[in-house]
Amino acid sequence: TFSSCSVIVGLGRYLKTHKDIIPKNTEIRLISFGSEESGLRGSYRYVAAHLEELKKFNAMVFNMDGLETPDKFLVIEYEPTTRTKHSEEVVQKILKAAEMNDIKAKRFGAGKLEKTVGKLSGGSDAAAFSKSNIKAAFLNSADWKTRSSYYHQSTDTPDKIRKGTLENALLICISFILNEKNK
Repeated sequence: TFSSCSVIVGLGRYLKTHKDIIPKNTEIRLISFGSEESGLRGSYRYVAAHLEELKKFNAMVFNMDGLETPDKFLVIEYEPTTRTKHSEEVVQKILKAAEMNDIKAKRFGAGKLEKTVGKLSGGSDAAAFSKSNIKAAFLNSADWKTRSSYYHQSTDTPDKIRKGTLENALLICISFILNEKNK
């Protein structure tokens, strides 16, 4: 979570000095939800409190978590643990933003093996939005070969984030916004 929070802070700083990249008539909300580990309570409460507004403005959600590796980004299209299918539109937009920066990213979650392995993972805050028919997808770059030894434990510390990971995630976010402006 601290990895994505760092990217959100960086994106906020970038947008403050580069307001010209924000598409006309667009509001960008940079949000960090609490209580993800206890059943996505923060994101579900946010969606419940803002559902009509989110639908009225055709909101789109780009969610991130577990950012650890700079060259193995996964755009999660389906979450087996929450049985959530995410927006194909948002998945494609995140993949395009990564491609623009020559950052390796692939869709993940819908294959048989992925669904089996995915049952061992948790859910993302994007699930709360997708389950309420708000377009959302989820970006992850966890090192799943080693993550189980520290995931959601006291040893889940910032040193697990490899150099270049946060920078690449930020580039993907910025390109996502630029693509929206230039469509």
